[in-house]
Amino acid sequence: MRFWVNNDFDSAGVSASSEALPVANLQDQLRTRLWRSTGTDEHVDVDFGEAVICSGLALINHNLSPEATITLSAGSSQGASDLGSWSWDAWEAVFGWGEWDWGDGRTTWGGIIDEAELRTDPIRLCYFTPTAARYWRVSLSDPASTDGYIQVGRMFLCRYYEPLRGVGAPYRFRPVDPSRRSKSLGGQWWSDVRRRYYEATFSFRFLPPEDIWWGMVEMLRRVGVQRDIIVDPWPEAPEAARSRQWWSRLYCRLKSLPKVSMDALGRANVSISVTESL
Repeated sequence: MRFWVNNDFDSAGVSASSEALPVANLQDQLRTRLWRSTGTDEHVDVDFGEAVICSGLALINHNLSPEATITLSAGSSQGASDLGSWSWDAWEAVFGWGEWDWGDGRTTWGGIIDEAELRTDPIRLCYFTPTAARYWRVSLSDPASTDGYIQVGRMFLCRYYEPLRGVGAPYRFRPVDPSRRSKSLGGQWWSDVRRRYYEATFSFRFLPPEDIWWGMVEMLRRVGVQRDIIVDPWPEAPEAARSRQWWSRLYCRLKSLPKVSMDALGRANVSISVTESL
C-alpha cells in the first residue's frame, strides 16, 4: 500500500500554458475547484525552489478523454527533460466479463473505458522512478476532447510513502450513505439526499522501528487531520487488474490521528482510518 503526501507541491510555484480558471486551484484541497485551460494541448510548470524527490503524479477530478496522454518531465531548467521524462495514457485499459479469461466471450461489458464510463474514476495515478529535480512540467494532450479544454481539480506531484510491511488483510472498506428519510411534524415524508462517500480502515502490524519513526510517524505528522492524502492499496497490480479496483483508490483525509503502540521488541502496530474527501 502506498500513501501520497503532497506538502512540497502545495508550496511550490505553479504556472500554466493557459488559464480559463486559475492554475493555483491545483493546490487547493477541494477537488471541485478547478484549473481549466483554454485549449486541449497544455502544460503546467512546477518550480519547487530546490531539488525535491518525486515518484508519483496524480490527477484528480479531470476531464481527459480515453485518447488523452500525460507526459511528465524533470529538468535542470523550466521545460527541460534532461533529468527524466515519462508518458502515460490518461485512462488505463480495463477488461471484464467476456474478455481475457472472464466470461463466455459473448458479452460487451468491460474493455477499453468508453464515454459512458468517464468520470466514474476521477483519479489517475502515475508512478515513475524516484527523481530529484527543482523544475517539473506536466503536459496534457487531448485532441479528442469534446469540451475543447482541459481541466483538473487537484494535482499531486510528490514522493509516496510505502510501509515496509503490507496492510493486514482483510481491511475494512465501505461506502457511506448519509442520506436520510424522515417524517415532518405535519406528517409529510421528506428526504435529505447527501453525497455518498467511502471510508476505510487499514491496520499495519509489527512495523520495524526504522519504518515507524522515519516513515509512518513522519507521514502522519505531515498529513495530520487537516491535509489531504491519497491511498492506493493496489500499486503493484497490473494496470488492467488495478483499474477494476478503481473504487479502492481514495482521495481522502485522516478521520483522526491514530495512536502508535509498541511491543516489547520495539515493533509497532497502527490502524489508520480515512474518509473520502471532497
